[in-house]
Amino acid sequence: MATTKDIQLIDHLLERTLAGQIDWQPTANQNQFTASFKGKYSLSVHQAPESYNCWLTMDDADGRRMHRITDHEYSRVDELYDAARRRAYKVDEAIDDILGAIGGEAERN
Repeated sequence: MATTKDIQLIDHLLERTLAGQIDWQPTANQNQFTASFKGKYSLSVHQAPESYNCWLTMDDADGRRMHRITDHEYSRVDELYDAARRRAYKVDEAIDDILGAIGGEAERN
C-alpha cells in the first residue's frame, strides 16, 4: 500500500515532469525511463509490455533498490510513466515538427 509520502512523491514527480522540469532519459529497455537526483538517487519508471502494469523504483548511488511503488498501490504511477516516456522521447517536439511539415499550427508549450 502506498504511504502518504509515496503519493506525495508520485504527485510531485508527475507535476514537475508535465512542467518539463525533470529530465527523464530512455534506457536500454524501451519500457523504462530514468532520472537522477542529487547524484545520490536514481528513479526509474517501468512498464511491463505484456500487462501494461507500471511501477516506480528508487535506487541509491550504489544501485541498491531502496523502494518500489506500483500502479496497483497508487494509480497515478501509470500517468507518471506516460509523462516520462513522452519527455524522454521528446514526443511534443516531434509532433511540432510533423505539424510544421504538414502545415498545421504547432502550439509551443
